[in-house]
This record gives sequence, C-alpha cells and structure tokens, in this order.
Amino acid sequence: MEQAEQLRKSDPEKYILLAKETMKKHVQLMLQLQARGAVTFEYGNNLRKQAYDAGVEDAFKIPGQMEYMRPLFEEGRGPFRWTSLVGDPNDIYKLDDVLITLFEKKNPRLVRWIRNAHQYVKFQGLPARVVYLGYGERALFGKIVSEMVRKGELSGPIWFGRDHLDSGSVASPIGRLRACLTAQTQSGTGQY
Repeated sequence: MEQAEQLRKSDPEKYILLAKETMKKHVQLMLQLQARGAVTFEYGNNLRKQAYDAGVEDAFKIPGQMEYMRPLFEEGRGPFRWTSLVGDPNDIYKLDDVLITLFEKKNPRLVRWIRNAHQYVKFQGLPARVVYLGYGERALFGKIVSEMVRKGELSGPIWFGRDHLDSGSVASPIGRLRACLTAQTQSGTGQY
C-alpha cells in the first residue's frame, strides 16, 4: 500500500499504466473462467471498458451483472443486508439458521447461498450477510430479528440496509438510461 501511494505521488502516469495493466489481466482471467464454464459477469464498475481500452478485444464477451440481476428485481427481490453492530459473528450465524428455517421450502437458492456463505465466506470487519429477499420476506425477517434482539437472543442490535441497485442499477449507465427513457415515454412529456 505504501509503495502504491508513493508511486501515485512520484510517477502518476506509471501508476495509471500499472492500474490499467492490472485491469487488463483481471479481465483476461475472467475470460478464462468464463471459457471454463464459470458464470462470469462485471459488477458495473467499467472494468470491461478499461480492459478493452488496454487491448482486450473480447472484454465485452463478459456480460454486465444486470443480465443476471434484473429478473430478480422484476420479481421485487433485491439486496438486503445486515451486520451485528457489536461484532458478534454468532449473531449472524443465528440469523443464518432463521433464514434456513423460514425459506427452506420456498427459496432453495437462498438457503443454498446461506449454507455456503456460512461455510466459506469469512467476515471482514463487522460480521455481515447479504441475501436477495422479496417484498414481504424482508418485513418478516426484520420482524423476527427485532423480536430476537428484544428478547436478548442476540448479543446486540442488528443494522439492516438496502442497496442502490433497487432502482434498476445506478451501477449501469445503460440501465439508468433505459430507466430514464422509460420514464419519459410513460409520462408522455419527454421529460424525466
């Protein structure tokens, strides 16, 4: 980190060149994963464009995330996340168990994610989890968690948050443009 900061100050052009080379390599590796059959997509952070500009001609063979996420949004599902504000990972594990019990029959993909996250995802900073829940599911889960906090079944308060993607993706300029054009068409005014 110190070397990067020093290079940024002493030779910003070299720093930018190295950053672009890193993005190029990143996308090349993503393309290798995709060629092996892995589901591979870009988050919407302009990585493909940077790699393309650095010489990766097939960077856009990797789709953007919205190809996979938009159908979830169309169902009313969106990212729902929480963290233990006292930093107790056991609170998150208890909530994993609640989700499994609540949704085992109704949402096997969510349950598979929770089981895998519990086993393989290591916490960094405050222990947290994110899932895609639909309208009504979020309210049900939130009510249960609030009751668990009230009864002292958890070590402390749980913070809940939603995601900027719920509006159709500010991460994707194309998705945002589509939303604007749709709003103009529906309003009949030509204004957004």
